[in-house]
Amino acid sequence: MDHLPFGYDIVEAVKPKLLVELGTYRGLSYFTFCQSIKDHDLDSICYAVDTWQGDEHVSLNTPYDDSAYLKVSEHNREHYHGFSYLLQMLFNEALNVFDNESIDLLHIDGYHTYDAVSEDFNNWYPKVKPGGIIMFHDITARIKEDFGVWKFWKE
Repeated sequence: MDHLPFGYDIVEAVKPKLLVELGTYRGLSYFTFCQSIKDHDLDSICYAVDTWQGDEHVSLNTPYDDSAYLKVSEHNREHYHGFSYLLQMLFNEALNVFDNESIDLLHIDGYHTYDAVSEDFNNWYPKVKPGGIIMFHDITARIKEDFGVWKFWKE
């Protein structure tokens, strides 16, 4: 939860035209970004990319079922209609939705193994504008042995 005020503030500071989040689950971080855009009346478009099918990392504390997507979709429609879009697909499938050097702010919060984080970064880096920002979630988390975000971040 400590990252939410940072996420809110960085959106206000950066004023991204295009914000993309990889891995949304229940939308906590994503909707914080969206709320900042709404509160500051920014001219931004946001995309949340997720399958909403779950993985072993996201399901550590809570079971993952179809209700996650339905709740996120409903909340998105009620509060952020017009600038926020949900792409229910794999990250690699969403690559062709975005032009190279088009994303101002990219938040990577997908599968947390080293290989997955590395793949997400390498695949999506060309989509970020020069001077754009890439944020990673859980850079200090070592909840499971195969959590690798911290390893990637350390490199």
